[in-house]
Amino acid sequence: NVQNNHWTLCVVHIQENQIRYYDSLGGRGKEIMSNVLRYVCDEAKAKLNKTINRKAWKLVNKSGPEVPKQNNDADCGVFVCAYALYLSKGWSFDFSSRNMPAFRKRLAVEIYNGAATQSS
Repeated sequence: NVQNNHWTLCVVHIQENQIRYYDSLGGRGKEIMSNVLRYVCDEAKAKLNKTINRKAWKLVNKSGPEVPKQNNDADCGVFVCAYALYLSKGWSFDFSSRNMPAFRKRLAVEIYNGAATQSS
C-alpha cells in the first residue's frame, strides 16, 4: 500500500533472485522492492539461519506499457487482484481498465460464495 492510498503488487521469485513490481499507475517502486528484499533477507536469516546476498538480486519494475493501467482513482485494488490472478495462472495480461467493472463483480461473487478462499 503506497502512502496508505494506492495498492501495488510485488512478486518474489526466489529461484530467480528477482522481485517484480506491478503498479497500475506506472510507479517505479524501487523503495518498495528494496523493502521487500530486506524483509526476505531478514526472514531467511531469522527462520533458516541463511544469509542472502542482496547484490545477487534483481529488482524489476514491471509497470511499463505492457502492463494494463487504471484510468481512475478507484481501481488499484482490483488491478492488483487481476495481476495476481493472471500471474498465478500464467496468463498474459489481456485486460484493461474497461474490464474492471466486470472483474470487480466477479471478485464480489467469488468472495460471497467463498470461492476466493478455495484453491483450484
